[in-house]
Amino acid sequence: MLRRAWWRLLLGLWVSAAVAPAATFADWVEEVRQQIPRRGAGVFRVPSEEQQAAFRATFTALAERRLAAAAELARPLHYELRELTDSATGRRYAQLVEARPWRHYYGVYFVALDEAPQDLVIEAPHPLYDVWSERGAAALMLDPRLRPAVWFMSTVHRYDQGDENSQPVASDPTHALPQIFQVAHEVFTLVPCRRWVLQIHGYAWSDKTAAKIGPDKVHAIVSPGAPNERDPLVAVPTEAPAQQLVGGLRQRGWRIWWCTRRTDPLSAGQNPQAWFSNSHPQLGPGWFTHVEMESLVRQAARDGDLAVFGPLVEAVAALPWRSAAAETGNR
Repeated sequence: MLRRAWWRLLLGLWVSAAVAPAATFADWVEEVRQQIPRRGAGVFRVPSEEQQAAFRATFTALAERRLAAAAELARPLHYELRELTDSATGRRYAQLVEARPWRHYYGVYFVALDEAPQDLVIEAPHPLYDVWSERGAAALMLDPRLRPAVWFMSTVHRYDQGDENSQPVASDPTHALPQIFQVAHEVFTLVPCRRWVLQIHGYAWSDKTAAKIGPDKVHAIVSPGAPNERDPLVAVPTEAPAQQLVGGLRQRGWRIWWCTRRTDPLSAGQNPQAWFSNSHPQLGPGWFTHVEMESLVRQAARDGDLAVFGPLVEAVAALPWRSAAAETGNR
């Protein structure tokens, strides 16, 4: 009995003592989004090698559901671990979030704690800049048919430092390294099993885009990315989730541009997360998908109505998902 009491006390040390009020996944994302500094704030600092190694160890413990170890590793990083339950779905998550006041702005991370999550990781790298793209990413966590294993979001503006004329910008997790966002991608796509990544972005239609892909505005531009900074975009097998996703979106009425050339607009050719997944021997072409949703689609979610993302959610939910547990043999 005494041993059990001490164990409960220890649990209370690594899980935030405060019990979160009833809220949904979308509420948690919105809470974090509202704390992200705006463009040009200058808060981002390039992570050191020591910080990258420490976060890698923390993410690994979290991915393996060694929660007490993850919490202990996170504490010196000014991060804390919270256990949350979605009041709408009943699903449980471990949330790794920076303690307040924020100092590092290295992202927020959710790992599913329920049994048999799907072999799917959702990434939201550009909140605020790709307006409401994070809400599209959150919508994928609310459908009862979808049980992504991991969801994470940057907590710094893409142009916290620099602007569109100074590429790459150190604060942009999809174009500049090193990044804790990249460390998270590398860990969560392989531990404890290999996982498909769906990275959610947003774009604005322009004359430049129309000149590349034609005069008809598309709801989304989808790309598998490249294997490195030089080679062409990868060729994705027809049975891969990326190809099936494109077909599913078209069936549901979305006009889609499927990138096949590095010169295509928003092709993810310079995306280091794509490079990692497409070149890793345990992953390869088809394990990463980059989705850019047109601005008018995202603007419809301004007041919190996520129904506009219905075609995306429906198409992803229709894919033949496996549970992560079934994939552990592919480590």
